[in-house]
Amino acid sequence: MYGRWKGAAKPDKARFFTIYAGVWIGILCLVGVSLYAWFKTNPLAEAVITGHFNNLEPTEALWSREALFIRRIYRQGGRVDYEFRLISPRRMSEGARVRFPFGQDSSQEQNLKEYSLPIRSSFYDSPVQLLYERREKKLLLVHGDKKEELRPIEEESGVRPVRAHLLLRVAYAAGEFRREDFVKRLESNDPIIRRDARDELASLGAVALPWIQQVVVSSDSSYRLLLGVVGALGRMKDPAAGALPPRPRAAIVNLSAHGDAALRGEARRYVRAFPSSSLVTTFEGVLAGARRESNSHPRVGYLAVAGLDLFYDLGIVEKDKYGSRRGDDRGRIALAFEAFSKGWTLKNLARLEDRVLFPKALYGWGLALHDRSWIEGNRGRNPAFVKAAQDKFAEFLREVRSGDRKAYPWPRHNQAGRGVHSQPRTQEPAAEVGESMTSTGSGKADSVAA
Repeated sequence: MYGRWKGAAKPDKARFFTIYAGVWIGILCLVGVSLYAWFKTNPLAEAVITGHFNNLEPTEALWSREALFIRRIYRQGGRVDYEFRLISPRRMSEGARVRFPFGQDSSQEQNLKEYSLPIRSSFYDSPVQLLYERREKKLLLVHGDKKEELRPIEEESGVRPVRAHLLLRVAYAAGEFRREDFVKRLESNDPIIRRDARDELASLGAVALPWIQQVVVSSDSSYRLLLGVVGALGRMKDPAAGALPPRPRAAIVNLSAHGDAALRGEARRYVRAFPSSSLVTTFEGVLAGARRESNSHPRVGYLAVAGLDLFYDLGIVEKDKYGSRRGDDRGRIALAFEAFSKGWTLKNLARLEDRVLFPKALYGWGLALHDRSWIEGNRGRNPAFVKAAQDKFAEFLREVRSGDRKAYPWPRHNQAGRGVHSQPRTQEPAAEVGESMTSTGSGKADSVAA
């Protein structure tokens, strides 16, 4: 085109020059688009979000699951700071989430909670701060003049995040369960590895139960191995986990009075998850043996708290099976009343600092009476059971008020109890009270709170 422009007659020169210039403009545009596309897909520098997590206790730690790089900084007075960088090939999209575990840097992996950091485009412009309010046990995201509470993933969704290892259940069911796959992981120094192994073991259900029972009853089991298998038992969804033989069942009840708080907590989780008459029989035998040794031993006090968990959840289960005036159903409500009564009676065996928990049994008792007033009413509520429910809730409120009200860990019970107690005996409960009791009257809901 350049040659034709130079050799063209004078009248045609302008036309050929325009075409020649247009060719160059097209070339430059294509080069520009190509360079833009290349730099867009192949950035010279990675996208980085920086931040810090300050003023932590030495026992508190931050871990990384994804492209989160952390540096621990030791300060005077035993304080610990963290600097972190979140690095990705390109900027993450608005609203994307990055998971990270945070909790106690100790042998108890159940103290870890998994959080997710919601990505904002402004994070790439200035550092992000994570702030842990230790007294309220809240984790805050601070950026600019905004504060946002980050809640653990399991609390946001109600379940733990589903991981690929859950699919292994089918493979193990078809083949032989290999304990070697779990022993090293449950005894690992890394708490994330231990927790993932525990959750995977829980997902296997009945396939893993024979080995779990061996570990529970063996005197040679290491602390971490025992903690892992008992924790897995309490998280199993398989009903077979609630039908253990007497010996491992007694071993778990004994662990609910263990001197180590973490092991004791995992054993109590199992007790709450699988309340049954067989477990009650085992518990009463273990408690009787402990009382024969010494009625004032701390072990008896710990067993009393485990018994409260057991009898409260068993009472809720029996109450929820009660739905008519038939004799069989009345037997259910009688079992519920008996369970709540036994749970309340254990208060005098508990340590002084744990007695604040026991009004929970009175709350469950009042809840069962409240349900009975409707079921056994004639076109309304039965006045005798209305009065009984109100009296029981009044007793519950007195007990809570007589102790440290702030220490009672289920404040919603107070609201529901006050609502029912203050109602006229012939009136239906206010809508908000009914909703509150529905939300707190479930054994599973209170097990989570506990």
